[in-house]
Amino acid sequence: ERYKPYILFVDDDHSMQGFVGKAYNDFNYTFIHYEDWEEAKSELVRKYNKYSAVVLDAQGKLNKD
Repeated sequence: ERYKPYILFVDDDHSMQGFVGKAYNDFNYTFIHYEDWEEAKSELVRKYNKYSAVVLDAQGKLNKD
């Protein structure tokens, strides 16, 4: 079976869903999506070894509020 990298993807812009879907289909990545850094950071702390990369929106939300 081919290696399937897990990417933690943080972006509050829902239009990025198409990018995520294309990358998944073209490159066999698994994207785990969060809309804010607060939730994504919690996931990353719990499952640090699971992820190959983290993609952050430079103008994204820091927390849910």
